[in-house]
Amino acid sequence: NEIGQKVLLVSAIAKNAQFERTASRKYDVVKHFRFPDHHVYTVEDLQRIHLAADAAGVTSILTTEKDMVKLIGPALESHLASKNWFYIPVRAVFLENGMQFDELICRAIENEVHPREGENFESQ
Repeated sequence: NEIGQKVLLVSAIAKNAQFERTASRKYDVVKHFRFPDHHVYTVEDLQRIHLAADAAGVTSILTTEKDMVKLIGPALESHLASKNWFYIPVRAVFLENGMQFDELICRAIENEVHPREGENFESQ
């Protein structure tokens, strides 16, 4: 099966908006089911998702690789088979200047925890 141009998104990650932006670059996102990070999917969740896909005339459901790992468990796998589910793979990228990046992060944290003299972070 190939993924259609119109998709329904499903995600349970901390940065749902970033996932939606990424998917929207290539697909027409009709609806996005956003669940809290670490959500445990249920049969009822999948039934709602599938009904929404049918109502919207969408044949492809797109999720994250992290979520697909949770969805292909024995309790839900048979429910997935009734629709075309796809996932966007996660890609690890290593920084060339990792030490320099670490120093920038440490300085940013240090400035947040111990503001430089003269800086005032209280509400005015």
